[in-house]
Amino acid sequence: MSGWIKLEKDLYTDPRIRRMATALQARDAANGGAHGSHLRYVATCVGAVSILWITADTHVQEDDLLALGPAEIDQLTGIEGVCNLLPPEWLSVIDAYSVKLPGFHEHNGTVAKQRAMDAKRQQRHRTTARRDR
Repeated sequence: MSGWIKLEKDLYTDPRIRRMATALQARDAANGGAHGSHLRYVATCVGAVSILWITADTHVQEDDLLALGPAEIDQLTGIEGVCNLLPPEWLSVIDAYSVKLPGFHEHNGTVAKQRAMDAKRQQRHRTTARRDR
């Protein structure tokens, strides 16, 4: 793909990230190792999802399959069991060697990126046109 991915500004407040963080913090607490505030866990989850999506942008197949298994994604993100924390609309485990990122190309594929660039160009044009009136 290209050198950028669509990462929405509200990812930090997305309820799915918040649920991931809560589950991760609870798991750490149950294992006697909860560290820091809930916001630290939220930031960790945002980072993990970003790393996964950045990797997928280069390696995902046209059918949204990524040739990385859960153990490899754990290593990539630094979070053990991260695939179990991710909501099914973001990731589903296929087998030990692959996962599916449903709708990845719809949001980060070449067509989606072109739409985003077109929208940005249109906004710049509108702003310039208003200023020149």
